[in-house]
Amino acid sequence: MKNRQIAHWSRDKGFEGLLLFAQALEEGTFHYSYESYKIPALNCHYLCYDIMRTANDINKKMLMDGNFVPLAEEFEQMISEDLFIKSNIDSAGTLLYTRDRNAKYHNLLNDDLKSKIKHYPEIASFVKDICEANNFYLSELLNVVLDNIFTDNYSYKNGDAVYRASRMFITDLVNSGYSKEYIYFTVLDFFFNPLKPVECSPETVTALFNCFTFEEYGYRATFGINKKARHIFSKIEYLTVREPTKREQQQFNLYKRDDCVVSLNVKAIDVYSAFESAIGYINTILALHKISQHDTKLFISSKAVLEKICDDDTYEKGILIQSPPNPMKKKGNSSDIHAIFYDISLLNEIDPPVSFFRAIALHSGATETRNISNQLLNLWTIIETLIDAKRDNEDKINTICATLCAVLNRVYLYSNINQLLCDVKACASCDIEEIINKPSYNNEDMDSVEKFALLLSLKDNSQYLTEIMNSLIDFPLLQYRINYFSNYVFVDSKSIYEYLHRHEKRIRWQIMRIYRNRNMIVHSGASMPYRNMIVENLHFYVDVLLDTLIEYYHLGLLSHSSIYESISNQQITYYVSLGIPIDNKGKQTAIPINKDNALQLIFNGYSGNPIKKALDSAINRNRVNHSMTSIPEKTDTSSELL
Repeated sequence: MKNRQIAHWSRDKGFEGLLLFAQALEEGTFHYSYESYKIPALNCHYLCYDIMRTANDINKKMLMDGNFVPLAEEFEQMISEDLFIKSNIDSAGTLLYTRDRNAKYHNLLNDDLKSKIKHYPEIASFVKDICEANNFYLSELLNVVLDNIFTDNYSYKNGDAVYRASRMFITDLVNSGYSKEYIYFTVLDFFFNPLKPVECSPETVTALFNCFTFEEYGYRATFGINKKARHIFSKIEYLTVREPTKREQQQFNLYKRDDCVVSLNVKAIDVYSAFESAIGYINTILALHKISQHDTKLFISSKAVLEKICDDDTYEKGILIQSPPNPMKKKGNSSDIHAIFYDISLLNEIDPPVSFFRAIALHSGATETRNISNQLLNLWTIIETLIDAKRDNEDKINTICATLCAVLNRVYLYSNINQLLCDVKACASCDIEEIINKPSYNNEDMDSVEKFALLLSLKDNSQYLTEIMNSLIDFPLLQYRINYFSNYVFVDSKSIYEYLHRHEKRIRWQIMRIYRNRNMIVHSGASMPYRNMIVENLHFYVDVLLDTLIEYYHLGLLSHSSIYESISNQQITYYVSLGIPIDNKGKQTAIPINKDNALQLIFNGYSGNPIKKALDSAINRNRVNHSMTSIPEKTDTSSELL
């Protein structure tokens, strides 16, 4: 989370809720935010489109019936929980009821899959039409935000409603065609520009919603090109090729005498979407040329000047836009030393399976391409390469879902608390390490994440948690998350299981969504509007899977099937310790959390990747030694760490 200054904000009624809203919007649209904080691919509005599209593809025999199972589950849960549907469409809970041949009503929840494939698209079409009538869905989201921000007795419940509505708002914008870059910079300029005072009033929230008109505008996009590309583009009627101005030479780094610029007109909902459309046209032309010529000496600048076309055919002042950051090239928390360690230890000391090397090559290919569809195909192939077996009497996709869910859930809670701790440290006005070390612990080997988890889960530590909360007055989003874990997740074993189980279901739905889009790309070249969002999630899934396999390789376990069996058994054992009746007989036992069982119930003994933690410790020791001795700057100390 970014530590933004808010001295230009008024602190009137609604300050806390409005700031949470602004911080949630920024976090949800930031490319490198933590994966679990990313916005959902779908809300109730656009899930309806997925329902209708998938049912149509199944009826055309393009997809198997099984693709509808996770969608039906998600649709049913949405109808039972979504505030918009419950408030405006289905207050009586009868939306899934239909008449049979005997004119008797029955609940479609109890029907077979074929019946759901037939009836759910009809219900989805109805819900979609209600959402889109006079922008009813967005209007209702606006009302939810306003009602909960400017309430007389603001509480956690209000913050929860604001947070969820903010995520649904971004999801709607992205699926309707707005680029995340445009939303992100709009939010930054609206809320975090120190030159623009922010009043805490309903008019401010309404003004932000009004920034998104959903109207298409005409833009002229201008790119820099070389002499070779000029010969191609000059033959295309709707392109304009000319000599660059001096300013354009600087903007596009055009230093050769024969360099030129090419311009084309496009229509789009925002300037960043216009850039993507324009560069898509240009790259298609180059790709067509390469089919016959296979020529790689064609240059096109990664930047473009976008000018909005006015009604009188004049142009507004141009904006220089660079290609947005490739999500595949985001840096994680690992340093170059970590990478060196992986390289040397894997290649010198361990002999991983051949499939691992294939996966690494595919990951490299996915990293280098900017085409989102190609990234998805490469990353999905990694999943199929590494999960290289299927269980008896089960489709391969179901094996992938079960395996990935177990792998991701293994690290989920630790990753959540680790990220929250990092955000708190970056934003708090006090020394967080000092606070989390105040309580006395039986196990002094605990790391900071485990100590923070104990602060969140044990009521005896409430005074220290209050101290942290008081240091985050200007960060209500972090206060909301601390409240959420402390009072709603880390209550007992039952609440922890429900949190993990919900995450597991959502991973499965997302994996199946990725799989459907993979099939659409392969068979028809199409994809859904949320494609970019699910690729970012898929990248995260792949990275966690690779990290997990490397961790097990260092333990001497090289068989993937044995690794996944070990993780699956750990998950079952964990659920038993949480009081879950694995044989589906009896009720779940809610085990209270205390200082003796807290870490076991929360993390199941997982305390981070031991290889990375050991290396971090070595790096820290080396840093301390380095500061105490006069080591020349260019001394290579990597061998000492290894």
